[in-house]
Amino acid sequence: MKIFIPIIPSVKVISINKVLLNPIFIFLVFSSILSPLLSRIYHSSAIGLLTSSLIISIVFLGSIFSNRLPIKKFSKYCSFVIGLIFLILLHGLILSTILGYELHSSRLFLSSIIALLVFIAAYIFIIFFSKTTNNKMILIMNWFWVITILLSATVFIRFSLYSPFNTFEGGSNSLIDSLSVFSEPSHFFIIFAPIYLYKVITSKGYYCLLLIILGFGYAYLLASLTMNIIVSSAILFEIFSLLFYGKFKKYQVFYKIIIVIGLLFIGINFLSIYNQLVMTGLNSNNNSILTILADWHEAYLNTIKTSGFGIGFQQLGFVGERSFIKDIIYETSGAFKWDIKLESFIIAPKLISEFGFFSLLFFILYIITFIKNLWYVLKSCTLPSHKINHKSVLMACFILSFSINLFVRGTGYFTPSTFFLICAGAYFYYPIKGHKLSK
Repeated sequence: MKIFIPIIPSVKVISINKVLLNPIFIFLVFSSILSPLLSRIYHSSAIGLLTSSLIISIVFLGSIFSNRLPIKKFSKYCSFVIGLIFLILLHGLILSTILGYELHSSRLFLSSIIALLVFIAAYIFIIFFSKTTNNKMILIMNWFWVITILLSATVFIRFSLYSPFNTFEGGSNSLIDSLSVFSEPSHFFIIFAPIYLYKVITSKGYYCLLLIILGFGYAYLLASLTMNIIVSSAILFEIFSLLFYGKFKKYQVFYKIIIVIGLLFIGINFLSIYNQLVMTGLNSNNNSILTILADWHEAYLNTIKTSGFGIGFQQLGFVGERSFIKDIIYETSGAFKWDIKLESFIIAPKLISEFGFFSLLFFILYIITFIKNLWYVLKSCTLPSHKINHKSVLMACFILSFSINLFVRGTGYFTPSTFFLICAGAYFYYPIKGHKLSK
């Protein structure tokens, strides 16, 4: 059984320091922790991601003269991104002229600048990432897994109904509140879903089973539908990898246990989701369910109103159609009235509202990439750990996990999940050292 918490012998203190001071480890920490922390303080996810992107860019500028970096390739990538941002701006300006609505221009231009910086920071991340060896990546992810466990403990302490220190359902404790980096548990699950999937995929035997059982227990203790779906996905990876590639007699009992527990768990989750979304519908007292329905209703209304062209980047909540379901939420949400006006619970309907039929280009590209990387991950599930390309698996997990933001629970465009999706896209589609899209 693998021990996932690294042991620190005195002889290896120097090598451990090298891991902890590695740019990739630092970038992972800043992108995953600093972003949600600043978002919680300033109530804007864009501020957190902008800050971490600027830090990454500053580190890159400081490394230009001390390292051999692919400046020519970086310049080509920047040209592509600038062209993409220009098209997004042009789309918004043309639509406001043709449709005659008042464009929220400051939000459009500011968001475009932030998007440009995030795209650039993502490629800088990949430049450093490509220079990292597979063995070093394993060490980095082992230490980052320790951070994930510590953060999960703080999330449990603050948000679980089973915690005596719960402050989420009422009450206040400044010490407990300050311990948690995240505004709500789903934010933690969304950001760290790829890390959990990565550990399940790269772990073998009964340790993999232990991770799945612990994930199931954690989801139950936090009463989180998002975490339930993440664990269900991990179970499905193991089941499908057995069906397509499972040839190891050594773990026959393990695989049978995975299948039985997995099918029961997924069945329970399906019934829960069906009951909340289909049976209760608009009668639900759960604002999350109502917001999902409202997002898709607004996507439909805006598509019809704009003849499929969309309302423009980051314009949802300011222009376009408003669902009557938002009014129901508005009446019951108390202090969250303004947030609910602007917030999109999931990203897919937001993309459709703002880009209309143009968003299909993104969905087609994402689905193709998703399928290719899903196949790659399924094959990796049955490989011995030392034969797995840990870098490619991690990037594949970023792509697969983004489906949660698209269709289950998201918090807008400018989040760590979006940043890592762009990193993964750059890794596979704009490689530094000959990386190819997973097959």
